[in-house]
Formats: sequence, structure tokens, C-alpha cells
Amino acid sequence: QFDRYLQITLVALDLLILNLVYFICQIIFAKGVHYNSSGAYFRYLTVANATWLLLSFFLRTYTITHVLNFENFTKRTIQVYLVWIISILIYLFFSRELTISRLFIISTTGSFGFGLLINRFIYLGIFTYFRNSDLLVKKVIILGYNDTAKKLDSYFEQDGMNTEVMGYIENEENIVELSHY
Repeated sequence: QFDRYLQITLVALDLLILNLVYFICQIIFAKGVHYNSSGAYFRYLTVANATWLLLSFFLRTYTITHVLNFENFTKRTIQVYLVWIISILIYLFFSRELTISRLFIISTTGSFGFGLLINRFIYLGIFTYFRNSDLLVKKVIILGYNDTAKKLDSYFEQDGMNTEVMGYIENEENIVELSHY
């Protein structure tokens, strides 16, 4: 369940940053926004949000395998961000949204990238806190004791979140070795 909440929280935070950046830039550039072009700005915001969600979903940014590894998560975020910028530029080109300020577009896309970076470092801090605390320890018992069980144990040691192997279960007559080293 924690994994699902983590995914939803990360998606929500990224969308919050995107919309917050948009509204801050809209306040800053309020003098340059004409009343009759507000529909174009709203369409831009809608497309930006929808594109981010679709690209994140199709490029699997928020899957648990990516989320639990900070380096992979950051790399995937950068990839999605670059494709997102290209998609926004394609939208602006084909929709001929000439009323939207180019400085506004550069500011929102650049600020969103910076906001994503800040989000990832906040996530790293929270992730490290939970990883070092005993609040979310997964306790595992491995059935059998053989080379595969030893590999599984080493995999759990390298897992993204805290996983503690409590031990192995094996028939007594099959036990030849008691350590996994």
C-alpha cells in the first residue's frame, strides 16, 4: 500500500509544481496577457498537464521499480521532461497559439524543470529518512536454503526500501550450511 501512496503522491506533487509554476508566471506576466487570449493560456495549461500525465504513464516514470531507485527515477524524469518540452513545442506549432508570450512559455517550461529537480531532492530526503528508519521494514522469510535462496537474500539486501530477511525455512535433513556467505 505504501508503494501505491508513494506513486500517487509523486504524481500529485509534480502536477502541483507544474500548475504552481504556471500561476506564478501568469501573475508575473499579467500585464502581457490580454483578456481575449486567456483561452489560449488555459488551453496551454490543460495541454501541459495532460501531456505530462500521458508521457509519465506511457514512459512508466512512476513505476515502483523506478521510484525506489533515485538515480533511475531522476533519469526517467529527465527523459520525460525533455519529451514533454518537445510535445509542448509541437502543440504550440500546430495549434498556432501566437497569442501566448514566448517568454511565458520559456519561463514555465524552465521553471517546471527546476521545480521537478527540487521535488526529486525533497523526495530523496524523505526516501532516505524512511529507508534509515524502522517504520517501513518488510520482514521476509525465505522458503528453502540453496543458491537461489542466497541470491534472493542478496537481492533483498539491495532492495530500495528496508527489507529484513528473518531467516530461511528448510527441512533439517537438507541443511548443510547455516550462513549465507
